[in-house]
Parts: sequence; C-alpha cells; structure tokens
Amino acid sequence: TAASPVAPRCSRVTETDRLQWYSGWGWEAGTVASRSRASGTALTRDLNLTRGATFTLDLPPALYDVTLTIGDASFPHDQMRVRVQQVDVDLISTAKGEFVTRTWRAEVRDGRLRVALMDLGGADPNAVVNALEVRDPSVVKIDLGTAGSPVAPGFRRATHATAYADATGFGWVSGAIASRDRGVPDPLRRDFCLTGNGTFRVGLLPVGDHEVRVIAGDALWAHDQMQFSVAGITRVDSALAGEFADLKFTVVGWPGSSLDVDV
Repeated sequence: TAASPVAPRCSRVTETDRLQWYSGWGWEAGTVASRSRASGTALTRDLNLTRGATFTLDLPPALYDVTLTIGDASFPHDQMRVRVQQVDVDLISTAKGEFVTRTWRAEVRDGRLRVALMDLGGADPNAVVNALEVRDPSVVKIDLGTAGSPVAPGFRRATHATAYADATGFGWVSGAIASRDRGVPDPLRRDFCLTGNGTFRVGLLPVGDHEVRVIAGDALWAHDQMQFSVAGITRVDSALAGEFADLKFTVVGWPGSSLDVDV
C-alpha cells in the first residue's frame, strides 16, 4: 500500500503505479488493489491483489531470474497462475499465513519483461503478490543461517554445515562454523553463521569487475573486531546488538577464478 513500510533494498509498488516511460516499470494492464495486514515483515505484511493483471519492467535484452513472493497473512488464496513472458510457469495456492517464494528464468528480447498474475477460480477470486525481484543470473545472493530459518527472497540458503561443492558453487572450505536464529528482524538478518576463523568460497567467478557485499550483525548480541578479507582487501568492523555492518569490496574475476571470504 501507499502507507505500509517498504522492505530494505526494495522500491515501493502500489496498485496505482502504472507503467510509465520515465519509471520503466509498473502495472501495464488489469485492475489492481492493495491490502496491508497487521502482522508479518515489511515484505510480507502488505500485498497487491488482482483477478488478472500484468506487471512490466523495461530491461535490456538478456536472461534474467524472476523471483516472486506470494501469500497473505490473513487469508488463503488458491489457483493463482503466474505467467512470465507469455509462458505459464506456475499455479500456486497458499494457506492463510503461508508465503511462497519461487524463481524462474526468463529471456527479454524486446526490451520488456512481463509478469502476469491471474486467478483461475476456486474459493478465492484473487491472485496476490508481495514482492518481485529481477536479477542478473550471474549474481550470487546467499543467506547464511540455520537449516530451519526462512530464506530471504531471491537468496540461496547456506548453513554452518554447507561445505563447498562444485555442484552448488558455494560453501565453507575451512573453520569451525556454527549458526544461530534470533527470530528478528527479517529473514536476511534474523539468522547467521559464526566462527572464530573460517573461509566461505564462491566458485567460478565470472570474468570482470564484481562487487562483493557482506552483511554482518546479530539482533541480540554485540560483536567487535570482526575481520573480513576478500581478494587481499581486509576490513575490520564492529556491530552493537541489533546493528548490522554493511561492507563492500570490489574484486576482479578471471577465467577459472573463485572468491574466498575469510572471516
């Protein structure tokens, strides 16, 4: 809705945001409404709903990963069809309080990515959407935490037990690692891995310049003198309880290279 909180690193989209040349995104077709519930995170507590509508983004021709988060804290919704680039990719039903996050690969050829939602009947007449993320498939986003805590939309799970493997392309290669889940404030920051000294690896780094972003903190405890080393660049930071350091590194990938983050 126009007044509900916006999740970190997201842009607000309401039912009135129509596709405009100056914004490059918006609802292109269909009747859309919005609701804000009293519970849930900033990402899941509010939603847009429609019987049938298309959201469009202006993007350069390329392959993209399209991720939707769908659900409603207050009501169930059934038979929600998702269509990406004129292809039916899923049929989703959610119970009250259930949220589904799914990702599909799509190709943009004409400069526009179209994501259509339609309700196909059943007990509820609406399809709902909480969040949309579109990203370059070469971008690796990893949510480190416990095996049972929720994974942030668009991220892949890694726990203290995730050892590096070529099949997954990421994981721990050294160190005694543990994990914790504090329950707050959101899926990305509520849980984490911790170690006195460990190395996390991302394999097959594409050729070119890359930004590496590390978010480090704990909702309940302060942590000081945390050292992170990436490609020979070392930074030391501290975070009070409930505070999260946001560190950025620039690295260069070459054929066959991998990325190690020493913690």
